[in-house]
Amino acid sequence: MKNRTRKDKPIFKAKKHGSVLGAIITLVAIAALVFVGYSAGRPIIELIRGDRQGQVTEPNTDAPDVTKDLPTVSQPKTEDSSGESSQDDSYEPEPAPVDRILYISYPGESASDYSEYILSLAENAAGKGYTACVIELVAEGGAVLFSDSGSLANESGAVPGNAIADLGGLCSSVSGLGLTPYARVSLLSDHIVSWYDKSTSYMIEGSTYRWLDDTAERGGKPWLSPFEQGSLDYTGELCLRISQAGFSGLIAGEVEFPPFRSRDLEYIGESVKSGDRHKALTDFAKNACDSFNNEKEFRIELDAYDVISGGAEILSDPEALCTKSLVVRFELSSLDDRITRSDGSQVSFEGLNWEYKLRAAVKLVSETLGGMGVTYQPLVAAEEGEDGVGELMGELGFMSVIIEIGD
Repeated sequence: MKNRTRKDKPIFKAKKHGSVLGAIITLVAIAALVFVGYSAGRPIIELIRGDRQGQVTEPNTDAPDVTKDLPTVSQPKTEDSSGESSQDDSYEPEPAPVDRILYISYPGESASDYSEYILSLAENAAGKGYTACVIELVAEGGAVLFSDSGSLANESGAVPGNAIADLGGLCSSVSGLGLTPYARVSLLSDHIVSWYDKSTSYMIEGSTYRWLDDTAERGGKPWLSPFEQGSLDYTGELCLRISQAGFSGLIAGEVEFPPFRSRDLEYIGESVKSGDRHKALTDFAKNACDSFNNEKEFRIELDAYDVISGGAEILSDPEALCTKSLVVRFELSSLDDRITRSDGSQVSFEGLNWEYKLRAAVKLVSETLGGMGVTYQPLVAAEEGEDGVGELMGELGFMSVIIEIGD
C-alpha cells in the first residue's frame, strides 16, 4: 500500500487576534500587581527595619514621677521576664549634697554620764562628715538634762543624776570637733515642775486643784500651762541659760496643748475653750525665742502626723509665729496606715516601704505648709540607715537633714 503524503504543518498553531490581546492585558495586570505590592510592602518593611526617615517612634524611657500621685504610691520600677528593669536609670536626677546633722536624744539613766555619751556620738558623727548636732537638753516629760539650770528645776527633782555638769564646757567640746551645737527643748510637755509648782500648771476652774490628763489612779499627769506667768518665767530661764552656754540655735518642741477631752475643757474653763486659744502657744514660743536670743537661730518643731492631720494648732495663724523656720519630725513608725485630715479626707500609707512612706509624708507636709510663708527642715528617725536617709532628702531637694540614729 502506498504511503499517504501529508502537507507540512507549523509546529505551533497560529493564534487568533483575540488571544494576543488577552495576553497583553494579563502581562499589564501582573506588572501592576508587582508595582502595587512593592509600593505597599516597602513602607512596612522600612518601618520594621526602623529606617524610614521622620516616622520612627522613640521609646518613652522617662522615669515615672513617683511623687505625683502620692500618697497612693506604686513602685516606679518593674521587671520583665528577663529580670531587666523597665526604667532607664540614666534619667534619675543626681542627688544634691546634703548637710547631715546628728540628733542626740537622752538615753535615760542607762548612761552613766550624759556628757560622755554625747561626746562619744558627736566624735563618731564628725568622722562621718556630719556638720552639726542637736542635743536634747529638756526631754519630753520635763527632765532637765543639765545641772546649771536654775533653782526651780533642781528643787523639783527635774534634773537627773547623770545630767550635764558643765553645759558651756560641753558646748565648747562639741564645737571643737567641728560640729555646730544646737539645743532641743520640750516646752510644755512637763510633768515634773508642774507637779512641784502650781503656778505653772493648768488648774481646775474655781478650785485649788491641778488639772490632770487622766485620773490619779490611772497615772494622770499635770502639764505646763502656756496661760500662766510661772510657766513663761520657768521656760524662759532655761532658754536663757542654754543661750549663755554658747549654743548656736534652739529647737522648741511640744509647743502644744495636752490632748483635751470635752469634759477637760469644762473643768479648766474659758481659757482653753476660746476660739483663739492658739495665741497662747504663739506667745509662749515667742517668749522662748526672746529669752534664748532672737538674733540666733530659733525653730519650732512639729510632728509630721500633726501637720498632715491638721492637729498642729500653733499653725492656726502662721503670721503670728515668731519664726518662719520649722523642723518637722518624720517618725515613720508613728504614721498610721490612714490619716484623716482636717477637711475629712483620708490619706493612705498602706503597703509602702520606708522610702516611699517617707516620700509620701514629705509631699503631704509640703502641701500643707505651702502658702503659709514658712520653711522647714526634716528630722528623720533613721530606722533604715542614715546614709539612705541623707541621699533621699537630697533627692527631694533639701539642703540639710537632722538624723536621729536608733539604738
